[in-house]
Amino acid sequence: MKNFCILLPAPLPTGPIKGAYALANSLAKSPNLKVFIIFLKRGSGVNSFLDKRVKLINLDTNKATLITKLFAYRTFLNNLGDKNNITSLSMCFSADLVNAIASPNCFSIISIRGNLIKNYFYEYGFFGIPLAFMHYRLIPFVDKVIAMTKEMKNQIKFFSMRDSIIIPNFIDEKYLERFRVSFSKKDQFDICFVGNLSTRKQPLFLIKTFLKMNLKNSYLHIIGDGPLIKKIKKFKNKYDHKNKVILHGQLENPYKTIANSDLFILPSLAEGIARASLEALFFGTPCILRAVDGNEKLFNEINKTGTTFKKNNELEYAIRKMINSKRVNKSKYSLIPSEYSQSKCSNKLIEIIKINGK
Repeated sequence: MKNFCILLPAPLPTGPIKGAYALANSLAKSPNLKVFIIFLKRGSGVNSFLDKRVKLINLDTNKATLITKLFAYRTFLNNLGDKNNITSLSMCFSADLVNAIASPNCFSIISIRGNLIKNYFYEYGFFGIPLAFMHYRLIPFVDKVIAMTKEMKNQIKFFSMRDSIIIPNFIDEKYLERFRVSFSKKDQFDICFVGNLSTRKQPLFLIKTFLKMNLKNSYLHIIGDGPLIKKIKKFKNKYDHKNKVILHGQLENPYKTIANSDLFILPSLAEGIARASLEALFFGTPCILRAVDGNEKLFNEINKTGTTFKKNNELEYAIRKMINSKRVNKSKYSLIPSEYSQSKCSNKLIEIIKINGK
């Protein structure tokens, strides 16, 4: 029996963690693979389906430090047996750090989930840039590196001098299928945003653009929470006199709102192929994304699956373009390109394990 460990910072309802659950669900179907998800600390929960064959382990005990968690993880790996039958894949900085140090005990893989320079800068300001460089310096200590796009692959090569394997982001399609809705004509046009309410995701810019357009019978649904929430509520109270912007907060199940929307918009300044955009495309909801980090590859303009924009002043045109496009029969179609399918992406990872004799 081979063992596959997914090492994560904490059980939080974020894109990388949900992506790890989707990966675990796919790998759990392999008959000779035992799948574990290991958390370094406690969190609020993931709110996502997880196959019963996947075992959850939390290394966070009373007074546990990062060092004690590292030793606990190395002990856990040693107890699994022969290191040649153990693969450890990590996501996010703290988990990548532990994985890099524990690499002699397993076949280690780091999955880079975005443009680290931009992500850390928008999260921590200029102090985030050296943190991003520290993250890249972990890469030479592991056996393999996964990037989600060609752009990320090139950045990894530039900063770490290591080649990486491209495996795109993907979603748990079987679980999401239950939330698909049939297409029905309606008088109103619903636009949806899902993500952290942060400067990087640009929700306030989207709200300002939407209200400025004064679209008839249109509503903007904002799903998520974050540091900009107070500023967004203040702006809404001042300028949204017709209550056309609906703040849902952090929803345990955002899928019904995404599936019922006519358009999904994510104007992030940096992304790693956001899971929310893949979820929208899966439900047949066309998307507008900023042209960063390979987002353009998600769309087939002939089939009107979505469009991208570069500069802020281009978003209004993109919205009007998609509103005027023919709507999709959501009961039948997923708009996700085949290379982003759950089965294809998880099979690529299984091949990595096989190639390395695991």
